[in-house]
Amino acid sequence: TRGVSLARLSSQVPWFQTPVSVTLRPLAAPDVTAARALAAALLGGAPYAGAMLAALNEALTSARDEYRVIGVHDRNTLMGFVVLGDTAGALGAGRIYVVGVDATTRRRGIASALIEAACADLESRGARFAAIELPEEPDLAAGLALARGAGFREEGRVSDYTRDGVGLVLLRRDLGGGKPE
Repeated sequence: TRGVSLARLSSQVPWFQTPVSVTLRPLAAPDVTAARALAAALLGGAPYAGAMLAALNEALTSARDEYRVIGVHDRNTLMGFVVLGDTAGALGAGRIYVVGVDATTRRRGIASALIEAACADLESRGARFAAIELPEEPDLAAGLALARGAGFREEGRVSDYTRDGVGLVLLRRDLGGGKPE
């Protein structure tokens, strides 16, 4: 996975601003403990946490490209991460599994930077679109608004998906990439 320049992202996305100096890079072995601790703090005992934690764990431990993780750091402190990857069995389909930002550093454009970095990574690998699936949980409303603000549009819903009364929202953002056939 390649590093992503925040300056390049800011010049390409008019609404993108990051008033903090951060570094985006793939997570390495020294980041594993911090990433797991951050994920546990963010997701806690939420009913949807299992799948998100499994995606993070796969990204941290697997050598396959199906799951990857990019972290955002302020010096050596992990402030957030995005888990992304290629959708198995689908040509040109990328997916963002989870975006997590430490509660003390929110509202600074970090989650937006992570989404843009994920989309740039997916596009550089030939993805035609990126997908996000979110349970319709009240505590994920901010994540849904974030995805919509980053150019994702609703493609569909599945009622009562995660449990009775809680559906799943399917979001998609077309990317400029895709390898010509």
